[in-house]
Amino acid sequence: MFKKQLLFYSFLLNLILIILHEMDAVLWKEWRIFGLDNDIVGMKIFIIAHLPLLFILLLSLIKIDTIFGKIVSIILSSYMILHFFLHYSALTKSYFNDTFSFTIITCIMLTSIIQLT
Repeated sequence: MFKKQLLFYSFLLNLILIILHEMDAVLWKEWRIFGLDNDIVGMKIFIIAHLPLLFILLLSLIKIDTIFGKIVSIILSSYMILHFFLHYSALTKSYFNDTFSFTIITCIMLTSIIQLT
């Protein structure tokens, strides 16, 4: 029972942190990483791209007892650990060097480790 609750709440916390990170990503115009230099178009594409992503993630949270929910949880938490190292690599090159932003990313990584246990 404890493991099931830990998975649910770590997944929920991770989703909240990811949403915060994506809100922060809008401030930093992260769509430019993908070559979208027009900020109006880039922001719209960036935000719209999150609709199916958040749908799948939220659906997998409420379906965490199913194979689908567990697979998405494993994929998400594994990717978010990799995501931390991608941002860390960028940080060493003076990109994404805001302490607040990197703290969110670090919290996502730590929550992802818990989510995988």
